Amino acid sequence: MDKEYLVTKSNYFIMNSSYDLSLEEQKIILTLASMVQPTDEEFKPYKFKINDFMILLGVDTKTKYTKIPKITKELMKKVFEIQEGDILIQTAWLSGAKYK
Repeated sequence: MDKEYLVTKSNYFIMNSSYDLSLEEQKIILTLASMVQPTDEEFKPYKFKINDFMILLGVDTKTKYTKIPKITKELMKKVFEIQEGDILIQTAWLSGAKYK
């Protein structure tokens, strides 16, 4: 995980999408979004180590390995919407998560 990755939120996305995420959920989404590069042409799996993620957030807790799977499970249940003209797009924040 590269601490130099940058995420820029579009005002359109902030103002026109409908979502309600906890702080932890937002941090996971932003971490994953920071891994997407402008040269990426297709969807692909993005990976990070839970320990690296917790260090990045400055969190030191023994429950991190049970807490993160609960957060990702909630993200797979939540849907966000984007209105593009007369088209409504509904999608889940995550399509899946795998833990080792």
